[in-house]
Formats: sequence, structure tokens, C-alpha cells
Amino acid sequence: MMRCSICGVESDDEDAFIKKGRSKKAKIYCPLCWKKDLLMNCKNLEILTFLILILLIFGIIAELIDPSDSNVIGSSITFILFLVFLFFSGLSHEFAHAFMGKMLGERVFKIIIGIGKTLYKTSLFGIELVIKRPLFGFTLLAAPKSTKCFKLKYFLIVLAGPLTNFLLVLLSLFILEEKRIFNSMLISFSEIGFYPFHVLIFSNLILLIANLIPRKVNVYYLGEAETDGLNLFRIPSWSRGEVEEAFVSYFLLEGWESLNAKDYKKAKEWYEKGLKKYPDNVFLKNGYGVALLKLRQFAKARDVFFEALKKAESESRINSRIKPLLLANIAYTFLLMGGERHLSQANKYSETAFKSTPWENHIKAVRGFVLIEMGDINFGLKLINEAWEEVYVTELEVSPSKEAAFACFLSIGEKKRGNLEEAYRYYQKALKLDSECIFLKRVKKELESKVSTQLSDKEKLTLSFSAEAGSDKQRERKTLPPPPLNSLTQESKTGEKSNALMWGCIGFTCGVILTFFILGLLILVVFILTLE
Repeated sequence: MMRCSICGVESDDEDAFIKKGRSKKAKIYCPLCWKKDLLMNCKNLEILTFLILILLIFGIIAELIDPSDSNVIGSSITFILFLVFLFFSGLSHEFAHAFMGKMLGERVFKIIIGIGKTLYKTSLFGIELVIKRPLFGFTLLAAPKSTKCFKLKYFLIVLAGPLTNFLLVLLSLFILEEKRIFNSMLISFSEIGFYPFHVLIFSNLILLIANLIPRKVNVYYLGEAETDGLNLFRIPSWSRGEVEEAFVSYFLLEGWESLNAKDYKKAKEWYEKGLKKYPDNVFLKNGYGVALLKLRQFAKARDVFFEALKKAESESRINSRIKPLLLANIAYTFLLMGGERHLSQANKYSETAFKSTPWENHIKAVRGFVLIEMGDINFGLKLINEAWEEVYVTELEVSPSKEAAFACFLSIGEKKRGNLEEAYRYYQKALKLDSECIFLKRVKKELESKVSTQLSDKEKLTLSFSAEAGSDKQRERKTLPPPPLNSLTQESKTGEKSNALMWGCIGFTCGVILTFFILGLLILVVFILTLE
């Protein structure tokens, strides 16, 4: 049994914990606390970097107004350029992996810049780019489309990243050596103590060395991963099983992409294609079960999850990784099926899963859902609120349907506690997030129960439900009771927060553009001064 030094959670799955330090006083982190700690450190580093940049810009301005013999301008611009080069060299590294993958016919899904909440999504050179904040770290999601010549292809894809950094170093050295061509520019830079090509060499050497050292590292979204150096060393000796395991990720990622796009039939097809090749793969079975749940084929999904659980229990290598998730999915399926008998089963499986890995977001949320249905309202609400807050820390993509499920059970819990205004507010939120959420009917039924005994005549009129016929989706929209005045105020505040986030993103983008504009202007001023 291992215990997290931060939050105190305990689990038999010792491999899931992350140890920091090698002394006896080394801290042991559960995966959630490790991510929270890394996210907080990155945010602090981001703030510190921003403050240093402001001080350097002020130093440059002061030096231009009142020049001295010191190399303040050159040193300041050099440091700023180091940060810029480090970021874009890292981005070039990931794009090199992606471009090589595309050239070799492999599936490149996306490049993720940073960790935490998603700020912006775009497409660059035909590759989806997801920008998160803080802007620390790069992650590439790609997978092979076949196993033919896979080891050679994968070796070239991995090699492309470090090779790009090496070529940038060579390019900088060439410019420094060819003084006949670049002499005037290099002299102008050296007069103010500014050496951009030395900085480019240094930043790329840092990335090159860090990536080529053969070691295993903990990656924010992928867990334990191997560096490019270790991959290049190991790929030639990969077994057939390791190649097949890499190919399975193609079907898993395609299915995951379809689920996020709410194309559940396509997701089901992808998992079926994968299971046709690998019928015993537990991860594909789990994904297939999730797709069936989305298509509301509950009984079939339950059977698939039980098959996967039986297989997982027979393979110790993957048991600890997937078993708790399967238990939670079984509990979630029973919860969707409804009824007292199914609820007791949901309670049994969700409790076992939660005891095993209490830090997992999905497991925590499912346990909270079940507890609310069982009547343990306060603890259930606590778990759901924690899961909703932590989902942006743990998940790569946060789907509106998942947030809608959180809002639905918070609405049910608040109604059971007698907080009608909060209940209706969460109902409104769930409807806005996903008007087709599977739990909306359950929330509506809960809100309708005994509602007339708790409201005044005016509130009854305001909160009356429409009885108009129509499709399920239209019914959910038409029967939504207008929330009380206080709830509307809270919704407007939520809208203000959304607007604030939008303007914050716009302000951040403008700030980045302005920084580069000022940097370019300063370089231009330096050129003019040196020419004089």
C-alpha cells in the first residue's frame, strides 16, 4: 500500500505513484497531485518569465534614452531571443516529427502546446494545433496506419525531431563561419553584445541533448514515455508484440477523436475495426463499450465491459492500468440502466474502483453520481465538484457532454438538499452544454417531483413545465422551466466569466503580437544606431 505525500490517498497500485527525489525524504505523488504540482510550477514560471521580460524591455528603453558603456541592450535582447528560440525550436522539433509522419503515410492527429485549459485550436500546415496555458511542453499525437515497415518508419519519424535541431545548429555555425557573406550583420550585432546565432545554437543544443539522453520521463498527458534517444536505441529490437501494441493506438485514437466529435457511430466502427484485428485487446473493448453507451445500447455495453474485465484480470501486466476504469464504466452502465437492483450493482463496482484509484477523474465522478442516487448527497456533491474542477487538469479534451453530466447530478443533488435555485441553475447549464445529455430526463423528473408544494403561486407560474408533444430533444428544450431571478443573475455572471475568458485570450494574443512587434522595433533601432 502506497500513500501520496500531498493528498494522503492510498492505493495498492504502487506503479501509479511518482517519486520525486532519491533521498529518504523524497515526496511520493499520486498522478493527480503530480499534475497539479507541475501545472502550478509552470504557472509560476510563466509569471516569473513575464516579469523578467517586462524588466528587460524597460532596461532596453532606458539604455536607448541614456546610453552607457554596458551591453544592457544586447544582453536583454539575447535573453528574450533565447526564450523565443527555445519555444520555436521545440515547436520545429514536433512539426518535424509530424511532417515525417505525414510523408510516410502515418496518421498525425494533433500537436499540443502547453498544459492545462485549452485557449485556442487551429490548423497549421494541415496539422491540428491545440494551444493551452501555460505554454510549457509539447505533445504529438500520432499513430501508424499499418504494421508494414513500421520499425523503419517509426525510426525515421523519431529521428526527424532531433535532426531538425541539429540542422539548425549547423545552419547557425555556417552563418558564423561564412564571414564574407554575413560579416556586416555579425559586426553590427557584436558591437552591442548581441549574438543571435550563438543563442540559436545554444537553445537547439539544449533540446538536442535533452531529447537524445536515453531515459524514461513522465509526460503530462501521456504518462511515462521514452525520450527520442531511448526510442532510437530500442526501435530496431522491438518485438512483434510491441509493434502490434503501437498499431492498436491507431484505432484507439481514431475512436477517441470520433467520440469527441460526437460521431458515436463512427467511433463504434473504429473500435469494431480494431477488435476485428485484435479481438482480445482490453483497451479496444473498453472504447467499444463507451461508444455503445453513447448510442444507448446499455445491455450490450455492460456485456462488453464484463468481457474486458475478465480479460484484464487474467493479464497482470495491464490489470492495474485498466481494471479500475472498467469497474467504473460498469458502474456507470448500471446507473444508466436505472432501478434499485442496478443501483446496488453500480454502488458495488464504483466503490471498488474508487478505493483502487481515487485520483482518477472519471472514477471520482461516477462514484459521486452513484452516491447522490444512493442518498449520500453531501459526499456525492463534494466528489462531483472536485471532479469538475480537476477535469481541466487531468483531461486532454474536456467534452461538453461530460460537463453536462456533472451539471445534471449537481442539479439532482441540490434538489434533494432543497436548493431549488441551484438545482434549476445547474439544469440550465446542463442543457446549454449538451441538450442531448442522457441524464436530462432524470433531472426533469426530479425537479418535477413535489415542486408545487415548495413554490409560491408566482413561482409555480414561472417554473411551470410545458406539456407540449414533440421529439425528445425538442421536449427537453421546451419543458425547461425559466429559472428564478437569482438564478438568472448567476447565469449572467457565468456569461460575464465566459466573456472575460474570451477577452483574456484576445488580450493574451495581442500581448504576444505586441511583444514581437516591440522586439522587432528594438532590433531595427539597434541597426540604425550601429550604422550611424
